Amino acid sequence: MINSLSKKTQNEIYLASVGIIAVGSFVGWNFFVSPLVKQSKLLETEKRNTVKKEAVLRNITYSEKKLSAYDEALSSTKEITWLIEALNRMASESSLTLVSAAPAGDENRGDYKKITLQIEARGGYHALGDFVSRVENSTRFIKISSCHLELPQDGNDVKGGLKILMSLSVFSVTKTALS
Repeated sequence: MINSLSKKTQNEIYLASVGIIAVGSFVGWNFFVSPLVKQSKLLETEKRNTVKKEAVLRNITYSEKKLSAYDEALSSTKEITWLIEALNRMASESSLTLVSAAPAGDENRGDYKKITLQIEARGGYHALGDFVSRVENSTRFIKISSCHLELPQDGNDVKGGLKILMSLSVFSVTKTALS
């Protein structure tokens, strides 16, 4: 049928067809294909970010599981009273006399707070060793920061005559770490 038309008409039909195909291709690309390509690229980027986030979350979960083993060893509140009572019990069980205990300050360490206590005790060298062993084996973390031994200046000779000055610390979880 097209062959029965004149060459000029055939060329016009071909040009019109090419024009329609070009306009259709332009419209199809701009309104259908291009948005799908852009959306596909956005989805790929989002997928990569999601994979990265999941890896970070897995690391956080792993770290939290490792740290959860220490939950019972750390105080959930500031427990100077507990620490003094525990040290007094340990000293008594070790045949030491706890003469005084005084807070020496707090030190904020981000999610944890270091609470330091200065104590003075009297007793023998072996009793001191037993006391240190009890502190080290406590269910809570108690750190002995310093220990100074001297003969008492006041003339009291208590079970070996040692005056023991110690600095001990316990760690508590801050409110920001709990939330």
